[in-house]
Order: sequence, then C-alpha cells, then structure tokens
Amino acid sequence: MIWWLGGLALLAAAFGGFSLQSGLGMGVDILAGLLLGVAGLIVSWTAAWLMVKIIPHLPWKLVGVLVAAAVALAQALHINLAQVYPIWLAGLGAVLLTGWAWGQIIWRRRRWLWPVLLLGLGLNAALVYAFTDSGSDAHLIDLDLPEPVGFILNAPDPGRPGPYDVTTFTYGSGNDRHRSEFAEEADLFTESISVAQFMGWREGIKRESRELFWGFDPTRFPRNGRVWLPVGEGPFPLVLMMHGNHNMTNFSDVGYAYLGEHLASHGYIFVSIDANFFNGYFTGAVNGENDARAWMILQHLQLWQEWHYTPSNPLTGKVNLEQIALIGHSRGGEAVAIAAAFNRLDHYPDNANILLRFNFNIRALIAIAPTDQQYQPASQPLPLGDTHYLVLHGSHDSDVSGYNGLRQYQRVNFSGDGDWFKAGLYIYRANHGQFNTAWGEYDLDWPRRLYLNTQALLPAEEQQQIARVMLTGFLHTTLRGETVYRPMFQDWRYAAAWLPDTYYINQYEDSHFRLLADFEEDVDVTSLSVAGGISRGWGLRVWREQGLIFRSGSSQENQVVHLGWSGGQGQYELFLPDGLADDLTIQDMLMFAAADSTNREQPLDFSITLIDAQGISVSLPLSQFATLLPQLPVENSRWPLYEEARYVRESETVLQTFRLPLSAFAAANPAFDPSTLQIIRFQFNQSQAGEIYLDRIGFQLSFSSWP
Repeated sequence: MIWWLGGLALLAAAFGGFSLQSGLGMGVDILAGLLLGVAGLIVSWTAAWLMVKIIPHLPWKLVGVLVAAAVALAQALHINLAQVYPIWLAGLGAVLLTGWAWGQIIWRRRRWLWPVLLLGLGLNAALVYAFTDSGSDAHLIDLDLPEPVGFILNAPDPGRPGPYDVTTFTYGSGNDRHRSEFAEEADLFTESISVAQFMGWREGIKRESRELFWGFDPTRFPRNGRVWLPVGEGPFPLVLMMHGNHNMTNFSDVGYAYLGEHLASHGYIFVSIDANFFNGYFTGAVNGENDARAWMILQHLQLWQEWHYTPSNPLTGKVNLEQIALIGHSRGGEAVAIAAAFNRLDHYPDNANILLRFNFNIRALIAIAPTDQQYQPASQPLPLGDTHYLVLHGSHDSDVSGYNGLRQYQRVNFSGDGDWFKAGLYIYRANHGQFNTAWGEYDLDWPRRLYLNTQALLPAEEQQQIARVMLTGFLHTTLRGETVYRPMFQDWRYAAAWLPDTYYINQYEDSHFRLLADFEEDVDVTSLSVAGGISRGWGLRVWREQGLIFRSGSSQENQVVHLGWSGGQGQYELFLPDGLADDLTIQDMLMFAAADSTNREQPLDFSITLIDAQGISVSLPLSQFATLLPQLPVENSRWPLYEEARYVRESETVLQTFRLPLSAFAAANPAFDPSTLQIIRFQFNQSQAGEIYLDRIGFQLSFSSWP
C-alpha cells in the first residue's frame, strides 16, 4: 500500500513537471518533476519520522500553541489555503480512499469494502470532471437593449483587410540560441544593448538560469523584431508592439501576427518586439522591469531612425517618423506609457546620470489590458500629457483582473494646445490571453489554469476582431487624421456593425473638454471643481463622495459622488458660477461619466434637466441618448471558494461616458438658451429606486469631430 501511494505521488510529480516550461523539452521537464518528487518523498518521509519520534514527547499545551500560532500567521499573511485549495485536498482524499479500499480488497480479501471502493472511484470521476469541465456561462447577464439605430459611419470597416499586399521579415542579433529567425536567418542584424541599469538584477539562481538558457546577461540584450511591411513606396507610419509577461520559453512576440498582417494591409509598418528575456521562468519572475521594457522600445525606435537615414539600407524612405504609435499588452501596455514619458525627458527619473533625450514623434499609445504602477518614476504614478491614448480591457481577465488601464487613462491630461483625445473600451466576456494567439484562453499558468471558467469567454476570433477594428480605427484617426472614425471612440455604437455581439462600456475625453466637477478637490460635498460652483441634493437616500475600487479590491484612484434614491424621487443639482456658460452653443455637449453602483439586472434611467438664467427649463431622459448598463457580473473561476478568495466584488465598477448634445435640449424647448445655463439637475424620476456614481461632469466644446 505504501509503495503504491509513493508511486502515485511520483506519477503526480512527473505530471507536475509540465508546469516547469524550462524550454529544454517536455522530456526534461517530466524528468525534473520526477526528480523533485523523489526529493520531496525523502524530505517528507524524514519529516514524518521526526514527527513520530519527537511530537509524542512534546507537552500538549506547547503543540496547541504552535498550531494556533501557525494559523494566526497564515491569516496575517492572507494565506487562504482552506478556501483556495479544498479541491486539491478532496482529490488527495479520494485517491487515498480508493487506493486503501483496493488494497484491502485485493490483499486482505475484505469484500465488504466494495461500496467504499466505488465511492472513491465516483469521487475521482467527479474530480476529473471538475478539472476538465470548461465552466459555466450561467452568470452572464442578458439585457433587452435598443438597437443602435442611426449610429453609422460613412467609412470602410476597419476590421477588414486593407488594400496593401504584405511582406514580412525579421531583424535580430544574429546569434539567438532558440530561434533561427533572429540568428542566421535574420534579414537585418542589430547590436545588443544593456538594460542592467534598469533591471536591478542580483546574482542568484533566477539570473543564472536565464543566462544559461539565453546565453547572455542584461548587459547584452538583443534587439529582435518581427516586421510586417506594406508593399509600396511609402513612407508608412511606424507601429511598435510590446508584449507582456508570460513564460519566456513560450515566445510571446509571435502572438500578434494577426495584428501585424492586418495593420500592414492598411499601410502601417508593424513591428512585434521580442522581449521574452524579460518574462517569467520556472526559477521565478522578474518584477519591476517595465521601465526596462520602455527603454527597449525606445532603442528599437532608434534602429528604425538609423535605417531610415542610411542610404544603403532597404528601409530608406520607407518609414514616416512623424507618425509613430506604440501598442502594448499587459506589462507591455504599461511600458508604452513609460516609453512615451521617457521619450520627452532628458534624464531617467530614478538615476539622473542616465540620459534619455530621444524626442521621437510618438503621437499615439494603445494599451491592451495593461498593468499600472509596477514601475513608478521617482516613486510617483506616471503622468502623461498631450498624447492620444486608447485602452482596451476585458471583463473576464483573470491575469490583470482589474481595469487598471483606467488609472493611466485618468492620468492623461491635456494642456489645451492641439487636438488630443483619450478613450477606453471595457469588453464583456473578453479575457487577457486571447489578444495574443500564443497565450490563448488560459490567463494563468498550470496548475491555476484548472480553476478558470473559460465557458463564458468570447471566441478568440471575435476578441481579436475587436482588436482589429478598434486599433485600426484609432491609428487611422490619430496618425492619418481620418476623423471620420473618431466618433467610434466617443460612442462605441458607431462601430457596432463591425464589432461582435457583446456588451461594451466606453470612456472618452479630449482636449476640448471643460471640467465642472470631478469630486477630487476637497471633502466638502457641496463644492465643485471650478471656483464659485456649488451642488445641492434633495430627497436623496444616499449622497456622499467616495473612492472607487476595482473588483479585486484595489483602488481605482478616482473620487466620485455616490447618489441613491427611492420612490422615484430625489435630485442632485449643480449651480454653475457666473460666466462659465457664456460661450456655450447648441453645437456643444453636456458630458459626464456614470455607473450603476448596485448589482441590478436591468438598466436604470433618470432625467437631466437644464435651467437657464431666465428660468426656462428643459428635461430629457438619459435613455434618449444612451443606456446606463447595470454592472456586468463576472465569474472568472469555476468554483465559488476560489472566486471569493481572489475577488471582493461580483462585478467591476466601470464608469461610462455620456455625451448629451445641447441641440437636443434646444430642440425640445427652443426658448432654452445654453449661453445662460445656470443649473444642471439630475432628476431621479424615471426608475423607482437606484444608486449611481457620477464623475467628470462638464462640457464638450464643438471643436472635436461629431457626425
């Protein structure tokens, strides 16, 4: 019996070798797992022998104190093993029960244990089902929403292939151990660079194992890239893609070929940067390296600048260096923002002895499910100004489980010079990995991937179609000035005919926005962000200002006003200071962000009433302009205990941008004069009861494009 169970343990250890992903082959990984299993058996047998010999001689009070201390320590360190791993404990119990019953029946002829054996086999079958079932989509919300009638752009579908033929090539160091396309088969050869001044790596197994695998250290990181090039004279806009963290032996740069092929067909040079040497390994992850990823991006831009100006180079004249965009996924999404900030600095913020001084014309940034603040320049959240910024995030992201890109979105500010905009799109049922074909539907590594609920996810092709549509439209708008696509970022419904059928929540703001209230200025609930403005509430069940949190429990770093009502009554009013509305016209818009604060099953509605200096008022329901979606429920994992251990909320609170044309109010009452607007009233008379968050109330001036 003992040897049977020992063999079972070794088999499990060999199976667990799959999770090593050493890059040396499956056979090596399985053998390593087996050897680790043997070592584990020796250690556990020794520990058990010591326990049998020593514990009976310990005072029982001392044993009790030690157990209590261990439990307290586990709680202090937030080790929720009892919540997170009960299925593994049940599996071990089922295997042991089955093995014990089988041994008793075979060797001791105890036939009465057949029911126990069948019970054990049944438990094992249930566990196999639990680990192989894809999960459930029963939690998904089903709303009866109006069709987006009238939201049409007179423009080609950006999700379809463009008119250019595409050719591909690679460039690299010429001596890559694992990929010939960056070694002897590279079309262009590049010099390596040092990232040691950013990485801060210490000597040890983590660094040494990486150097053994790659054959170089952080002072000699190669500049490798996969390129998709439009066939034509050019010059073409340049788009660089930085992947995020994954196992470094499962090469991430290849996973954006679908974007490279598509964007190149639309006339963009697309480069997928190889940064796999920054990524995780079985010996441990590298953390705090996103500034090094940013440095790598800028070093690749230097290559392209050199090639553009080198007469003998085949890329001479092909690159439009006045039209540069950066795209990043996961940690790469944070890195592109850091790169844009570094691009404008003379000195590295954490060591001024390192000179930056790049000054490329980076006009647009796209962040796909980005991390945030894994790197903080000078110990501060990264600010960004006067750039176009787009962030995409999926509701069922099990890796970056909060919509962290919203924080960077909020920190993108505009000086008033130029025409810039920022936008966000929250995508129901999208996950983290399917934006990269090499990552796929599982956002976590083995064995944690066994917990994931993949049944609820969008098909991979649909999720990638969203990326094609939104990224192409964004680049057309920001690099080529094709403003016909800009409305799809102001309101996603303009792209509805090109997007898969799911729910979307969009955010938008541009450099022509005039802020009235963002609730960040003080702790007085009656004050507004502009001097002289005040707010008042009547008949409200809830009225307070508070910070929002993500589903994971971390802060969104954003203050809002929280309003609740019942009985179809209650109102919240903002009184404008004198002169604020003097230059408003019917071409301008009232703009605000809102979210349902409760887990409802159907949308809320309320009215917006505008009152001018003559006392003329006009009231329209929010639903006339757009639907305020309820919070969208999410179940990333298949088992409630695991879900509760990772998340504190059932859904993510995502603010939705609403843009209400003042022309609609003037049409409802021609006597209304926007230039004398004095009061904005949120009147809660459309739904009997509810609670909402409000933020970023202000006016969108008419300089930006609108169909």
